[in-house]
Amino acid sequence: MSQKNKLIILVVGILLLCIMLIIDCRIFFNGKIQHTIKVDGMEEGIKYTKQRFGENIEKYLLSEHDIGQEYGKKKIAIYYNGYDCDYAKDMEKAMKPLGEKEEYKSKYLFHPQAATGSKFFLSEQAARDFMEFNEICGQFCIINAHRRELVRIDDMNAEKAAKMPEVIEHFKNW
Repeated sequence: MSQKNKLIILVVGILLLCIMLIIDCRIFFNGKIQHTIKVDGMEEGIKYTKQRFGENIEKYLLSEHDIGQEYGKKKIAIYYNGYDCDYAKDMEKAMKPLGEKEEYKSKYLFHPQAATGSKFFLSEQAARDFMEFNEICGQFCIINAHRRELVRIDDMNAEKAAKMPEVIEHFKNW
């Protein structure tokens, strides 16, 4: 076998290895790639993941009274409220004024979700869908129904809550 053929086989092998690594990483991270929003006063910015969601999550969102009425018309920002939750007061302070601004009212539904208390379900499937949605939404998410995608921000705290206007602005045209 000539040197040229050996080199070709080596290059092809390396390319295949790279493709396999990319596929493995996509599977490992379930298609969730972490991004960063640069915001004033936070050196590291705010990290978020973007992911697609399935038909069962879409059905769940359509079944929720407030959300279902606006689903597909606006982006939906879901956050927790309830004073038993550490960051809930900060989130409410940040989100309430945004929901009152005309520029955001037309593009977003701001939907507070109780962090505490009981919720009743009509079926076991409805309860499973609710739990699955909460798992992918986490503490704060923005839903884009047209793309069937959501962005999720984890580890919410007072500092991140104060930056919600910049986050909402970042995703306004997404």
